[in-house]
Parts: sequence; structure tokens; C-alpha cells
Amino acid sequence: MILPITIENLLQMMAGFVSMAMIGRISTIAIGSLGLSTRITQIVWALFKGIATGASVFVAQAYGAGNRDKMRKVSMQTIISSLILVIILQQLLFWKADFFLKGF
Repeated sequence: MILPITIENLLQMMAGFVSMAMIGRISTIAIGSLGLSTRITQIVWALFKGIATGASVFVAQAYGAGNRDKMRKVSMQTIISSLILVIILQQLLFWKADFFLKGF
């Protein structure tokens, strides 16, 4: 289980490195903008990682108990609540971007 998580983190860092290398050729304002957007993205990403980790615990417990119905319910509840949260956060970040950017 640790290997996929490690690979995911390495790929995420590489994507940030490549983005910074490409944007770094444009201007210092572009670098600052990328840094700000990366912080906001990391906060949202951490929120969803927490949700996924919590859901995986409940799914593992249901799997261990042989309760397939509970596994299905927990999975569906996680997917639906995550989609609702995505829509809310997307709208919030889109319409109130200036508020969040001032915080950083």
C-alpha cells in the first residue's frame, strides 16, 4: 500500500516541478501566480485525501466483516458527498477567488 502512495506523491511533485520550469520562463508574476494557485490546490487536495482515507477505513471494515451491502453504501455515500463538495468548492473558488488570493 505504501508504494502507490509514494509514487503518487513523487508524480505530484514532478508535475509541480515541470510546471514551475515551464512558467519560470515567462515572468516573475507568472511564478507568483503559480505558487498561489498551487497552495490553494494543495489545501483542496488534502481535504479530499482525508475524505478518501476515512472512507477506505470504513470500506475495509465492511470488507473484513463480509458486509458487501455496507461497502456499497459507504462507497456511494463517499462518491456523492465528494461530488457535492467539489461543486460547492468549485463555485466558491471561482466566484470568491479574490478573497482566497488575499489570504495568501
